[in-house]
Amino acid sequence: LVDQFENLLTRSIKADRPFLAVLFFHGVHIPYIATPQIREKYAKLGFDENEQDYWGSISQIDAAIGRVRSLLRRFGVESNTWVSITSDNGP
Repeated sequence: LVDQFENLLTRSIKADRPFLAVLFFHGVHIPYIATPQIREKYAKLGFDENEQDYWGSISQIDAAIGRVRSLLRRFGVESNTWVSITSDNGP
């Protein structure tokens, strides 16, 4: 998803055009699926498998949003871009 955002951002910047991007993350909706690397982090903390996937999904969303913000900074548009992060009620 963030790769697609990066492509949109790159095209918009090159064309000197404004952009609108709405990113909908599936994470924290059933089924919760985290990568093995992130699951391991939560396994070491004593979380059961379901909790590893749940909290891992949230960690993955956090990393993706961080990447979006980094891209905005890298392209120099962070001060002229509105970012809104919202959530629904989950499952």
